[in-house]
Amino acid sequence: MAVKGSAGDSRDPLKLNCYCTVVKDQSPLQVQSLIELTAEEQETVSSNKTRLPLRFVAVIDESGSMASTIGNETLIYKMKIFARVMVRKMKAEDMLGIVGFDSDARVLLPITQMDKDGKKAAMDSIESLSAKTFTNLCEGILTGAKLFDTTEECAHCRNGMVVFTDGIANQGITDADGIVSAFNSIAQQTFGSNFCLPISTLTIGDYKPDLLLEISQRLGSDAFFWISDMNTFETDMMIPFYLRETSLVSDVHVTLHALNGATFDIKKMTTDRMVTGTQKTDVSPVEYHIHDISASMAKHLPCYIIIHDKEKKMKNKPIMEVHVTYRDYHNVPRELRITIVFINVTLAELRKKFKQQTNSSDKAVIAYMDSSVPMAITEITRAETAVAKIAQEECRTITVQAINSAADYFDLDEIVMSKDAIQATTDYIVQRKTEVNTVLSGQPAVIMCDRADTMIEALGHCLTIIEAGRSEGWQTMKTMASSLANESPTVGKIFPGKARPFAPPGMEAELEDYQKIVDQQKQQLQVPQKPPPKPKTFKDRHVAVSEKLSKASQEKIKELIIEHGGKPVPFVKKKAAYNMLVCSRAEFNDKSIKVRDALENQVRDKMKVLLELSADEKSLEASGHQRTPLRFVAVIDESYSMDDRIGRDKLTLIQRMQIFAELMAKDFKDEDQMGIVTFANDAKVVLPMTRMDSSGRDSALEKIQNISTRGQTNLSDGLLSAISMFKGSSGSDFHNGIILFTDGQANQGIIDAAELVQEYNSKMAGLGEGVCLPISTFTIGDYRPKLLCEVAQNLGSDAFFWLSDDTDFEVDMMIPIVLRETCLVSNIRIALRTLNGVTFDFLKMSSPFMVSSAESNNKTAAKYFIHDISADMLKHIPCSLLLPKDYKKTLQDKDVMEVNIAYKDLENVEREICTRIPFNSTSLGEIMKNDKYENTKRNSKSADLPSNRGTPTRNRMDTSTRRLRAPTEAQMHVVAYADCNHQSDMNGVQRGQQAIAKTAQEDCRMVTVGTINKAAEFVDYRDYSYSLRLVNGGIDEIKRIKSEIRTIADEDSRTIVGSFAATMIDSLGYCVTLLGDPQESHWARMKAMASSLATESPTAGGVFGGDKRPYLPPSVARSIEKYRAIVNLRKGPKSPETVKKLCGDAKRNTKAVLTTRIFKNKNFTLSDKLIADGNKMGSKETVKELIIKHGGTPVPFMYDTVLLCTKEEYVRNAAKVRDAKANKARMTIYVCAIVT
Repeated sequence: MAVKGSAGDSRDPLKLNCYCTVVKDQSPLQVQSLIELTAEEQETVSSNKTRLPLRFVAVIDESGSMASTIGNETLIYKMKIFARVMVRKMKAEDMLGIVGFDSDARVLLPITQMDKDGKKAAMDSIESLSAKTFTNLCEGILTGAKLFDTTEECAHCRNGMVVFTDGIANQGITDADGIVSAFNSIAQQTFGSNFCLPISTLTIGDYKPDLLLEISQRLGSDAFFWISDMNTFETDMMIPFYLRETSLVSDVHVTLHALNGATFDIKKMTTDRMVTGTQKTDVSPVEYHIHDISASMAKHLPCYIIIHDKEKKMKNKPIMEVHVTYRDYHNVPRELRITIVFINVTLAELRKKFKQQTNSSDKAVIAYMDSSVPMAITEITRAETAVAKIAQEECRTITVQAINSAADYFDLDEIVMSKDAIQATTDYIVQRKTEVNTVLSGQPAVIMCDRADTMIEALGHCLTIIEAGRSEGWQTMKTMASSLANESPTVGKIFPGKARPFAPPGMEAELEDYQKIVDQQKQQLQVPQKPPPKPKTFKDRHVAVSEKLSKASQEKIKELIIEHGGKPVPFVKKKAAYNMLVCSRAEFNDKSIKVRDALENQVRDKMKVLLELSADEKSLEASGHQRTPLRFVAVIDESYSMDDRIGRDKLTLIQRMQIFAELMAKDFKDEDQMGIVTFANDAKVVLPMTRMDSSGRDSALEKIQNISTRGQTNLSDGLLSAISMFKGSSGSDFHNGIILFTDGQANQGIIDAAELVQEYNSKMAGLGEGVCLPISTFTIGDYRPKLLCEVAQNLGSDAFFWLSDDTDFEVDMMIPIVLRETCLVSNIRIALRTLNGVTFDFLKMSSPFMVSSAESNNKTAAKYFIHDISADMLKHIPCSLLLPKDYKKTLQDKDVMEVNIAYKDLENVEREICTRIPFNSTSLGEIMKNDKYENTKRNSKSADLPSNRGTPTRNRMDTSTRRLRAPTEAQMHVVAYADCNHQSDMNGVQRGQQAIAKTAQEDCRMVTVGTINKAAEFVDYRDYSYSLRLVNGGIDEIKRIKSEIRTIADEDSRTIVGSFAATMIDSLGYCVTLLGDPQESHWARMKAMASSLATESPTAGGVFGGDKRPYLPPSVARSIEKYRAIVNLRKGPKSPETVKKLCGDAKRNTKAVLTTRIFKNKNFTLSDKLIADGNKMGSKETVKELIIKHGGTPVPFMYDTVLLCTKEEYVRNAAKVRDAKANKARMTIYVCAIVT
């Protein structure tokens, strides 16, 4: 090799070495070359001038999750400590800027010189950091970049940006291409082409930070930093600062030119440092860029040159030119230029020349090197060093590739393939080490062996991680690979032991110095304990404060009211403008005007009203009416992430969506219609609305196979395009629906739920009247699908569906279709209006069906909308009425509420139910006394009454004394009654008990829904301990409701409430289990649970744990099993483990499907004796289990029931037997009420 042109000298801070090896007699010849760039330490020693000033910007996450704790410190507190350490380490001429970001970004500190005043301003800015809302990572990075300017004064600085976030970007631009493009645009406009700004990204947590990793690779030259050691968190954050502070050269550009017909093998040369888009052909120049190189650090660029001419012809001819430009320690531009000449002297020939022993392999190897500065070493040493360096680089490169591959396989749960990738590379390095040792000796052999051993140790650590199945395995291995690929140090405890490859010699001592400053700062600040959330004692209350208190007391009390969830309001005489008055003891004792007014306006009595809507399948069967045709559009995500393999079948998500779409097409009847829309960067109509006759079905199946991945995630375009497909035909002729699936956050188009709902309403207005279009949303994965949750709540009446990847979720995606297929009434509009001075207490009327546009200022009207109700399903609307102060007088024999319900029946005929809820002040105890008297009179005449005599004569008898029960004290103070839209034969006591049971059930349900939603909110903040407290509090509240019911309810009512409460407690208990093992997916799972309970609609399997699935109608359960069999057949052969599990499932499911459903749609009540005997019938199954198995529903003895009793009870005509003979009640819709 020869050096030509500007080769530099010993004063250059950057040393350039070129190593080449060639294996002879190949065709074509391939020169394996390695370019080594090393920053020389002597530049700092020889210079009298101090280092260049630093200009640094810290971009810090302020999202809500930064309030989560590590030990007893919050993340935001640890970031404050890191920033304070950075300020302490900066010199007076250095400059610092600070940006915080949550939903948007804010400049906490513009770039400021760190003199005395600047450091004070920086410390003040750091204290303003706080946890807020979401994570707009892109806006934070762009705002940080805009702080840099290019004035002459700032041109002589070392620049750097450090970016920290603890979670997934969920606002703004959320893909790497978009962020990099936006950054480059700002850089071009603001800085120009000669500006060098390396970005270092750091994170923490058990999520998958693939976005940050890619930003690090494309916008920086450091390793990616995933912090695992919380004890050194702040010092690890300082590593990018240290690397900028000690950098000797910056803005290094390397350009390679192939000469004399030689070409590059670009595929083998690709690294993160390569400047993309410059290699148009294999003879085009290849460009690399490195932001900076710190003292005692080296960077290597592998190069593969192909020589097409014969070896002898190319002898001593130039084959490549290396041109390096950079800025030195004083920011002076410099350059190096070297020409590599082809030399065909073998290693054997060199050994003979220097009288060394040769071996057979030496004859085939050509090796040589040269440097930008003269080197006093022999040719043979140069040749051996070249062999060692290139072998060393080969070990590093294949180790990086192996660890990256293993991490990707590990992420897909391909453990065997992950281990194979590591083991195969380890074996190859061991073999390569042995081969090279036969050629080398002395120092070159030591160089090679040391690097090989380091790589083998790193690979062994990866194997340990994989075998242990560590949840953070992907993050750890990707961080290792990034450190090795960039030849840059990373954070502690990533590599085995205390190993930190590529760390400069002085870094360890500097990190120890940083740690001392961290300890000092923590002592000064006194680590704050995270305060427990303030109890919301005054939540949603308006509180008036007496003016007779001192001004200071008034202000303090108002602050406390706000802190505890209340709202201070002015006092208004004789108006109930407040819920509470705060006054002095003396003022209360004197009974001032304000106190008297407050006493008169004390908490008003309330009345609970529960509307229950049920669709009667019996009337459908009697009419023989066929179901209404379906019209559905499947909206399917086509973004690249859909190529991920999910579940035990190892199919990609896009393949599983194809299976679902096929299932949909094959299941539809000839009169049904179907369309398919896919979305990525934009929406594409794959299948227009098509009738599913023979030709339509064939067309659909063909087009489904052509669905493939592309682009990003423009969810809004897909949804709005689907709505447009419902134009052109009468909506009343079909039961419509949209099924929407995505596997990740929307990052294109409309990503705000409110804006998307507004666009939906605008599109729906264009479809005309009569089109009822519910949207069902499905997702999967470890992210927080807030947009989909809101879409499901605002635009549909089904539950939100979160899918578990270990289930056949293609089957679960058919649930909305079966619900539309079996729906008996649709387009249900409910209008409520209070009467006679009664008002609504909207705070107690939470329901997903409430129309959001209802006027909040009007406390006398409420509106609800339900898309449809399927067979065997109920919907409940809870109402809370505030009664006037003198309600006992003014409401006697009057109505309290008017109910108007409009809906469409199976024949799409508009129907209406109008009723009024009367006020009744007769307590349950008084009704029982009257009923006792009537029963005594009747029983004295006859023990059995004919069924046509009217009111049933059920006796409430004590099982031990057989005497008629007297009402309890509690029953004397409770008003409870039921009413319905047609005549019922239940007596007053039965109606009262029915009301008690139903409203208690509803209370349990609302407590459960509210608790899970609130707990999920704190899960979003990663405050799992407080979430757990909330869930346990919910369990205690349901137990309190059960206990309260015991004092006023009879045995039947206690049974039904107890059974329902147990179901709700089970759901909350499962939440406790989830919170004990925090995972990223728990937020979505808990939201799906709450949504199912709130809408009283079935959700996907696995959400409630095990086989539990509340509100799943029998018809839907049967359809699910049918679809599961079809899907399993479609997926083909399974692994032995899967086959075993499926066989067990099939055996259980077959029993359920083949069982004769002789009790379908019938309600059953058990007699007292059967209940006392433990419900056993001489078999392993209880009576209740047998009823359910054969299609029936066990209920307390109230209405429309079949009584199961012993022969003894029937012969002696027990009380329940007599009532059963008389009871003929049937209700489609009724009202239950309790006044407290």
